Amino acid sequence: MLLKRYNILEQNINTYVYSIISSVTILLLALCTKAYEFVCSYGACTVSNIDISYDGLYVFTFIANASETLILRGATGKLVNLTILQNVATLKQIIIEDCKFMEIIIPQFQIPFSLVLRRVFLKAILIHQTANMLTDIRMRNVPFKVFPPSLLQLQHLVSLEQCRSHMRYLHFGDLKNMHSLTNLDLSYNKIQSVIMDRNGQCCGQLKYLNLKGNLLKRFDFGALVYLSQLKCAFLGYNQISSINTRIEQHYNRNRKFCSWKTFYVMRIKANIPVPRPACTDYFANLSTITLDHNRLTEVNMNELEHMSVLTDLDLAFNPIENVKISNDRIPVSLNMSLLNGNRGYLHALAPDVFSN
Repeated sequence: MLLKRYNILEQNINTYVYSIISSVTILLLALCTKAYEFVCSYGACTVSNIDISYDGLYVFTFIANASETLILRGATGKLVNLTILQNVATLKQIIIEDCKFMEIIIPQFQIPFSLVLRRVFLKAILIHQTANMLTDIRMRNVPFKVFPPSLLQLQHLVSLEQCRSHMRYLHFGDLKNMHSLTNLDLSYNKIQSVIMDRNGQCCGQLKYLNLKGNLLKRFDFGALVYLSQLKCAFLGYNQISSINTRIEQHYNRNRKFCSWKTFYVMRIKANIPVPRPACTDYFANLSTITLDHNRLTEVNMNELEHMSVLTDLDLAFNPIENVKISNDRIPVSLNMSLLNGNRGYLHALAPDVFSN
């Protein structure tokens, strides 16, 4: 009798202990598993903290057809194939931030849209070759060392931003297929050299080039001389100590380039209509150059003489000691008296800095 009671008691104790262990295990699993969140409001849907490898892409099927923006935040996974979204006819923007993936696949969409990547650890991005509706790509803190290869095939891309990455050089020849590109922002990378496209196929529509905050020590404006639509070149916050302009006459034999300097001088002096030259002007539209916060001690204006429409040259916060000028070799539209130096924007360069 006592033995039977002892066995029953032992069985109850084992059952109780097993129950406690099971409850603790379930509790630990619940604490270790962070549920993802899905919220849609005012045309934007946000998916947060999802593990694509574990949870899959099923949640994306709930995105409403009228949604214009998808925000993917704090997600992880190996492969994120966004082809599942291509039937959302109103989708205009995909924002991915604070995520960690091996690979992202971007499909074709039905209307022009933009892709934004912020603080994303990513090995590769694959963009479908027919993705001609992708017009705007903005990447910040994405650790690419070069342009993703599939990105360079986007003939309809208008604006490209790749900032705070590990990029060390810019070769304009890499952009030869991007015929619609007008804005290129490569600020705050590690770029040390800029190489011209010697075949003349690059960047016929490029208007804005931002190389601010890189590691450039010298700059040859010859790399930009044949970008006939370029309006602004932002080169501030580098380590530039010298500038020059090397013009290669045999570049791009399909187009005839020359200097329109005489044309602009005659138009200013005569104040009458003057026939336009039968060629394309060097730096035809380059009106703004920023070189602020660099290490320039000497600026030779002869190097800029072919920039006939240059009106804004920012030299502020450079330790400039000498500006060389020749009356017949300066940019004809530039007001030299407005140049600034190491004292910032409130003080013009002192007259004794200028020399022949």
